[in-house]
Amino acid sequence: MSKLLPIAELIKQLLELEFKEEAKYTLESKKDWLLNIPDKDLYNEFWEEISDVYSGLVDDKWTLDDKLDYKSNLMKNGMARIDIWFEEPYNFICEFDEKQHFNQYRLITLKRGYQNSMFSFDYNSYYDLSSKSIVNPGKSGFHKLKSKDILFPEVIKGDKQDNRIRQRAFRDYLKDIVPVKLGYNPTVRISYQVTNNRIKGFTEEDLENIKKYLYDNCVFNDLELKQMVGR
Repeated sequence: MSKLLPIAELIKQLLELEFKEEAKYTLESKKDWLLNIPDKDLYNEFWEEISDVYSGLVDDKWTLDDKLDYKSNLMKNGMARIDIWFEEPYNFICEFDEKQHFNQYRLITLKRGYQNSMFSFDYNSYYDLSSKSIVNPGKSGFHKLKSKDILFPEVIKGDKQDNRIRQRAFRDYLKDIVPVKLGYNPTVRISYQVTNNRIKGFTEEDLENIKKYLYDNCVFNDLELKQMVGR
C-alpha cells in the first residue's frame, strides 16, 4: 500500500466537500501525454520554454534539439510516474516532495521556468528550500544515474556525478508545466516540511498541516472541473 494513501484520501475528502463531485484517484499513475523525454510535436507550443530550462540544467553544454537528434527511433519515450492523479473532472497531479527534490538544480527550474505558467504550490517556500541546499556529486542513486538517459549523460569527470539530481529537477519541472499547457489543472505540490519532515506514517497533525497548507495556498480556488474530451 502506498505511503501516500492518507494524503490522497485527505484530498479526496476535501475535493468532495468543496465541489460535491466524486473524486477518484490513482496512485503511481502514468499518462501518455506526460513524458520523461519531451516530444517536440506534442509540446511544440512551449518547446522554447522547455529547451531553455533544459540548457540551464546542463550548464549550456547541449540543447534539447541536439540531444534528441541523436535519439534512436527505437528508443521509446517513457511515461513519467505520477504520485497521485485525480481523475476527471478534477484533472490534476499531486506530488509529495522529499528532501532530495530541493537543491541548486531545482532552483534553476524555478528561476527559469515558471514565469508564464500557473502552479498550485508555495513557490516562495520551494524557492527558499532549493536555494538553501547545495548537493554535491556522489555515487549513490540519489546523485548518479544507474542507467543511461540521453538527456543527462555524465557531465563531470570521475565516479561521482550529479546527473540524477539534474534529471530529477527537469522531470519535476515537466510535471508542473506540461499539464497546464495541455489544458489540465495545475500540479499540486506538498513538501516534506509541511508534514514535519515525515515522509510516511503521517500523523493526524501532519494531515491537518496539509489541509491548512492547501487552503492557505488557495489550491482549490482556481480548480476548473471539466471533461477532457479527446485526451
